[in-house]
Amino acid sequence: MGRYYRETTSDAFDGKFWFAVQDSYALSKYGFEELEPNYVEYIIYRQELEQVEQALSSLEAKHNILNRDIYLNELYETNEQDKKILVDYADYELLLKIFRSFNDEDRDCIIIECEL
Repeated sequence: MGRYYRETTSDAFDGKFWFAVQDSYALSKYGFEELEPNYVEYIIYRQELEQVEQALSSLEAKHNILNRDIYLNELYETNEQDKKILVDYADYELLLKIFRSFNDEDRDCIIIECEL
């Protein structure tokens, strides 16, 4: 059960969207281009890496994300009104995979296929 995403240019990473928290259009709100109607596909070019870094920095500053384990512990202590924090953290994890993928491999772009 759930919806998956995968990086399709070299299969560098994949994952599962957070159930009831993160939708398949998670990358749209950061300005990335969608490609396909049955799947949401995003193409992210190396020259957009700064945009990925800015999104990560923004989320880090907004939620003081310095240590993942500490941050996750704080999330478990939040109440229902703080669900937006979970959405931001789920997006942060996906953006971090994108960032690391560009840094781990020398390539011009990555394509991410997201199930609807």
